Amino acid sequence: MIPAKPSERYQKSKNIGYDEWREGEGYDLDAYAAMPVEQRDAEAASIRELSDPDWRDLEVLRVHGGKESIEHLRGLLLHPTIDTRAHALRELIDGDHTPGAVPDVQLSHIIDALEDDDDGLTQTLILANHHGGPISKLALLRGANEKPGLSLHFMSALFDLAELSDDMAAFDPKFRPLLLRLLPDNATEDRAKAFKECCGLMKIDPEAIPDRDNTKAWSWAEETWPREAN
Repeated sequence: MIPAKPSERYQKSKNIGYDEWREGEGYDLDAYAAMPVEQRDAEAASIRELSDPDWRDLEVLRVHGGKESIEHLRGLLLHPTIDTRAHALRELIDGDHTPGAVPDVQLSHIIDALEDDDDGLTQTLILANHHGGPISKLALLRGANEKPGLSLHFMSALFDLAELSDDMAAFDPKFRPLLLRLLPDNATEDRAKAFKECCGLMKIDPEAIPDRDNTKAWSWAEETWPREAN
């Protein structure tokens, strides 16, 4: 039997069925990388024309690695869909196109833009777990205080980043009762008390948390969560 050409394997992998979708399988990136350059360029150009690309498409742009593809990923950081923004940032990070504090700052913008748990929350929290820095941690902290629908998720992520739990804080019996008090159906006064208790566990003064317009927010975040020396 004649082996299938890389382009044939790649196109076959794009036929995502329910099982592939459920398992989170992507396209065959090895097959894509083995395609002739003109075919890779054509596929990347086609993806760049999509108004609402799938995360699998964004992986292809990262593997393509051309200037237009990388710039397109950067442009997607302003996409209307938060999930797309988060996946675009992930591909830029994985492709080593985000020097210095760029991942931290861009992630903070995505966190600030989150309004509910239906669009992009899971991918954003995955990014925070792996790439959360002082600026994105401050965004999580403000969000935990200002967005009741996301408060438990954000505070759990902060607990995990602070390594307060041996497991996931959201499911740790030591923290779960406190975190559940942050839910929006709890009384406003008790939610505020729970937030202060959470801050206490992280040794943060809730009264000192700077708002978005505070010019000292960056320095406060850097002092609260010092970056590790390279």
